[in-house]
Amino acid sequence: MLSLAIQNTQSIAHSVAAFQGGSGPIAVCVTHASSFEQSEIPELSDWQAAAAAFAAEAETSAGDMCDKLKSGADPKDFVTQLEAMNAKLDDLCFQITNVDTHMAGFRTMFNTDVASLSQYAAQLSGDMQKYQSMQQHYETEAAHIQKRIDVINGISFGLPIVKLASELASLIQKGKTTEAMLSDTRQKVAQFRSQMANAAHAQSLAHQLGDTIGKLGAAVQDARNAVNIAEGKLKNDKDFVSGAGTEDAVLYINALKASLGQLRQITA
Repeated sequence: MLSLAIQNTQSIAHSVAAFQGGSGPIAVCVTHASSFEQSEIPELSDWQAAAAAFAAEAETSAGDMCDKLKSGADPKDFVTQLEAMNAKLDDLCFQITNVDTHMAGFRTMFNTDVASLSQYAAQLSGDMQKYQSMQQHYETEAAHIQKRIDVINGISFGLPIVKLASELASLIQKGKTTEAMLSDTRQKVAQFRSQMANAAHAQSLAHQLGDTIGKLGAAVQDARNAVNIAEGKLKNDKDFVSGAGTEDAVLYINALKASLGQLRQITA
């Protein structure tokens, strides 16, 4: 369960870390995702492998203890083995607490990154709409100027030639200025459209990573709870077993075996 959650998160984190063509909030998300992939993921993967291996081995050992107890072994013979298990669980508990703390810190930071990215995408959208409005204005103005030029060019008599020539020259100059501004505005619109596409893609990946990290955090918490339960049971059982009869010792160890089996399933 935990290994699959780690794999899914690592895959999406890698996609975000490999994202190209971003700046500002996008670049921040990429940097943090890369750091997460290179630090938190390996740390958690190492813990998962160690915890799963321990749980599988300890579960088998607990089953062997029960068999030996049923065959007449003295419960006191297993106290040292149970103490060794308890020491290993203490270590795993300490490690997963640190991992969980690191994960929580990253989740908080990345949620802030995602919020900043959403604001950035909204700003890009607003800027593009502004330039689209300007583009429509210049297109309308350019069409109006060209229409007037066509009218003047179609007049051969009836109005003073000097006046028409002066207006035509003014319109031509104004038309050039308008076309230049229209060209610049179209370039701006194209740039913002490209930036918005980039931001939308980055935002989608960032949201996926944020959601997946949330699920991974829940899986880590489940693993942490399972370790705590097994650790608590072991601490009690090693004391009880040393003074218990065979039947009670078997009950204690069987209950421990069940807890270790749960830990094995959760950390698998």
